[in-house]
Amino acid sequence: MKTTEEMSEHFLDMLYEDVVLLGTNLYKEIYEKTTVTDDLIPYYKSALNLFNSLSKENQKVFFEIIQNTITETVVDVLGILDGNVNPDKKLEPQLLLNDENTDGILQELFVLNYMEEA
Repeated sequence: MKTTEEMSEHFLDMLYEDVVLLGTNLYKEIYEKTTVTDDLIPYYKSALNLFNSLSKENQKVFFEIIQNTITETVVDVLGILDGNVNPDKKLEPQLLLNDENTDGILQELFVLNYMEEA
């Protein structure tokens, strides 16, 4: 049976792959493959026009910004689940993995394992 830390690391690996990497790739696909048309809502039209005006180098930076934003958001949510950040002192969220308490280590492990990659 896996330890709580092993289960936590496995969960964080899946979270990083499914949320950060796939999310970044989804944005990349949207921005690189969507054609600006009159049918698009104004926000997307503006965003695509901005993206298309960037050099290839700056488009790469654009996606790095998106990936960093997704990563920071995951870190913030993990901080709430760990109890490190508690915007509402009346609630005490807790994440269990296979009925095991993660002991507030998710945010720290995620930062240690993935913040350098983002």
